[in-house]
Amino acid sequence: MNKFVKNGLHITLLNVLFILLFNFFPFLCTTICLKLYTTNYFYWFGTEYNYFKNKRLNFIKQFVKFTDFGHIASLLYYFYPPFLPVAHNIHFVITFVYWLARFVWGVEDTSDIIHPELSQDCVNFWSIQSHFIPYLLILNEVRNKEIVVFNNYTLLLTFCWMYFWIFFIYYPWRMLTNDCVYSNLKNKLPYFGFFCINLVHILANYLGSVFVNYNQINYI
Repeated sequence: MNKFVKNGLHITLLNVLFILLFNFFPFLCTTICLKLYTTNYFYWFGTEYNYFKNKRLNFIKQFVKFTDFGHIASLLYYFYPPFLPVAHNIHFVITFVYWLARFVWGVEDTSDIIHPELSQDCVNFWSIQSHFIPYLLILNEVRNKEIVVFNNYTLLLTFCWMYFWIFFIYYPWRMLTNDCVYSNLKNKLPYFGFFCINLVHILANYLGSVFVNYNQINYI
């Protein structure tokens, strides 16, 4: 049972329970439960890392990845609906880049620590959930809205979100801990890669607009 909890498998059951109890809030329940996994992970295994001398501070790592920043975007949309196009773009970028890395570069999701009670299969399972479900949830929200606008302003906000993360979260964390966060950033910062991600942002905003137009035609 202890290993079951430490690997976050109980969170899946909690998500189902929350959705059954709060039927009107499946988006919110699932978003919170996906975020709960990283909280659960660093609660149990955070002290295994060496980011800080005070190992309790390793708990901060759960807020550093762009994926975790994406959960914040989902919550922001939930409480401020006009943010939906930006949340869509952010999750599209997260999902697109993740699966591109897995299928093209063969990047696997494993924990960089070894612990007898940590299941690498569970780490991989939760990573897939976090890079698949949020975009589907957001896309469903876009589909169910009568009016969603993707334009240059939403694209600008999407860029601002990414560069805020780079300059105010990623860079400070890397300078403080020497942790590259992502393995492909280990040796140096791939500036060409950042340029390509900018293009993915543009693609996300364009495809969002295409999807909205298609959905409105079928809605009519």
